[in-house]
Amino acid sequence: MIPRPPLNWSRPSLRRAVAVCAVGIALIAGSGRRETVAAAISIRVETCDRRVLEGELARWTGSAIHVRLPSGATEVVARDNLFEVVHQSPNGGPIVPSPSGAVYLVSGDVLRLRPMRVEDENLLATWEGFPKRPVISLPLTAIRGVIFQSPDDPSQLRRWEAAIFDAASGQDVAYLRNRDRVPGTWEGLDDTFVTFSATNAVKLDRDGVGCLVLDPDLLDKASEKAPGGVVTLTDGSVVMVSTWEPSDDSRLSFRMTTGTVVEVDWNDVKRVQFLGPWLILLSEAAPRVEMTAFLSRIWPAYRNRSVRGGTLRVGGQMERLGWGVHSRTRLTFDVPSDAEFLRTDVGLDDEFGARGDAEARIVQGDRILWTGRIHSGDRRLSTGWLAIRPGEPVDLMADFGARADVGDEVNWLNPVFLRAVP
Repeated sequence: MIPRPPLNWSRPSLRRAVAVCAVGIALIAGSGRRETVAAAISIRVETCDRRVLEGELARWTGSAIHVRLPSGATEVVARDNLFEVVHQSPNGGPIVPSPSGAVYLVSGDVLRLRPMRVEDENLLATWEGFPKRPVISLPLTAIRGVIFQSPDDPSQLRRWEAAIFDAASGQDVAYLRNRDRVPGTWEGLDDTFVTFSATNAVKLDRDGVGCLVLDPDLLDKASEKAPGGVVTLTDGSVVMVSTWEPSDDSRLSFRMTTGTVVEVDWNDVKRVQFLGPWLILLSEAAPRVEMTAFLSRIWPAYRNRSVRGGTLRVGGQMERLGWGVHSRTRLTFDVPSDAEFLRTDVGLDDEFGARGDAEARIVQGDRILWTGRIHSGDRRLSTGWLAIRPGEPVDLMADFGARADVGDEVNWLNPVFLRAVP
């Protein structure tokens, strides 16, 4: 057990330390070190040359993944050719996030953690879904907010998430489970209380605090450039990573874009998405947005967020990259001259239960490339790789369904253009 230090720590000292960079252990991607996987792990691999391989993970090096096929042959896929690796067993079902809550980072990452205490201007937290995993330390300047326990009402969760992402400058805010809010300065944390100060120091019952939002002016918004991919864990955590490499006994080490290094078992990994040189992320593009209201309300289009400002979540699984829109909305993307294919998933956000029904279409010029009907509560639909004409704009369209615009909160998930792969 880690001894608990005194709970007093100085938030003002943190305020003056925003520029201090928290540096994690450096990982060397592409080192070429070969590690043998100890136990059979079933995976599904999709490549940028549009192949699908299913088999066992035989080996992962710094430059390639080795897949043992059912025939007994081994297929080697170069790292730059990897699009996605999905762990199919024993975690093939939908992700059920921990009800305990989450820590939201400036980078946009969401970690399913239970905060313990603060030491040296770092938050120490445990992984609710992985009790044997070591305590993780995160710099306070990298944390946007904390949800201590997820509410039963999905709408309340979205309101808290929107409050975290759209926090007003000048103060921290504690949102209580009884719907009250306490502005001021966060001063401390233990197993029983969240200490907050406004005019006087107040100890808030930790069980009564739903969400804590930190002053955005005092956060370090810098992160490492060129993330190498996205790791989704079986507890629902979704993390942008800058580098990763395999380690002994079927484990994976990755470095978050904040600099923090995490090591996990492969059995705790749901999916690894590779952001290689052949992919162009539409979540980083600047589309032209055309929204036609059903009556009078105009909804925004949110990058990497749902249309109500929360995280992108379909079928119980959160995604890190994409666009959240409402019907009827057209997103028009310019197609680069070297792009040959488009791919995306699409579904209705989980917030509205079974009320939503919408039509999704992808159009380029006079051609309908793909169309699908999406319903609340269903799993996402995937377009697969769609051939596109280089240099001609393409439209991602969310249209009204059977219930007009009721619940039509559409999430375009992980949309990408694919360059020609040699």
